[in-house]
Amino acid sequence: MVYLGRGLHIYERFFCVLATLLFADLTHRFIEEPLRHAKLSPKTILRGGAIATTFSLALSLGIYSSHSDLIKLRDGTVFSLSEVIQKPIVYDDGCHVNNGETTSPDCRYGVVGASKKIVLFGDSHAAQWMPTLEKMAREKNFELISLTKSACPGPAVVKVNTGEYKNSDCSAWRDYAYKRIRSIEPVAVLVAGMQHFDMPSGYPDRSSWWREGQRKTLAALRGSSPHIIYLSDTPHPNRDIPSCIAAGKIERCNGSERSTPIYTSGYQQINPTPWLCTRTCTGVIGSTVVYRDASHLSVAMARSLSVELEQALTRFGVFSTS
Repeated sequence: MVYLGRGLHIYERFFCVLATLLFADLTHRFIEEPLRHAKLSPKTILRGGAIATTFSLALSLGIYSSHSDLIKLRDGTVFSLSEVIQKPIVYDDGCHVNNGETTSPDCRYGVVGASKKIVLFGDSHAAQWMPTLEKMAREKNFELISLTKSACPGPAVVKVNTGEYKNSDCSAWRDYAYKRIRSIEPVAVLVAGMQHFDMPSGYPDRSSWWREGQRKTLAALRGSSPHIIYLSDTPHPNRDIPSCIAAGKIERCNGSERSTPIYTSGYQQINPTPWLCTRTCTGVIGSTVVYRDASHLSVAMARSLSVELEQALTRFGVFSTS
């Protein structure tokens, strides 16, 4: 199997359909029809069936016994695919809410009950930072509150209604989250969101659309915390990174698209792109796979960035320098 890292072009799909029809015709003419008209004794049929069954079982056992989720690169680095595609804890405990939901559970992590509290607010591109902040919460002794919802960025942008997604659900959930944040009075609120959603018509460019959403959220959160921090979007992979790495040609897994930082005044600002990219944005950094799919940071990558994020928060005064 050849991994292309993209969908098939129209002519490639047409070729695949033709090849399928050709092989179907050949097997029908030269295998199915001769067997159907062959005058075989019951004993021969039973023997053939037994041989085919035995071969199928042996093949299945061979495939099963040799199956492994380990991916080995040319330099000897080994990854566990199941670990690479692992999601943050908020997906397992119900704290990352889905379409149709307009409230969040009481999702607290780190040192629960600590006087210092930090809130993470936004969509799955906020939730991808949970492993980073959860590790930091235990080390820095604060309570972490997760308020994340699928497809609802922290900036209160109006998106294109599609499928089960409804802007009204996001709006109701954000209003709920704003109220909770004001009641918590956290030392910091980290706002994040995926800025690569389809933009509705009526805006001159993506920046003006995104900044409008940022301003709405900032107005709703103003006064709730001394540190309202915008964590700009991470680079956008141009393919599913684990599948790309499993195909064995790691150089094809590089070149993720940098997300242009978009800010509006009033937020303290963090741009994580320099933590993930040098001249290019690679699919693997050191011995860590950067993304768990075609969009989100892997849990291991997120955890590895705890020092960088802590330093950024310390510069803002969220943590003391002592």
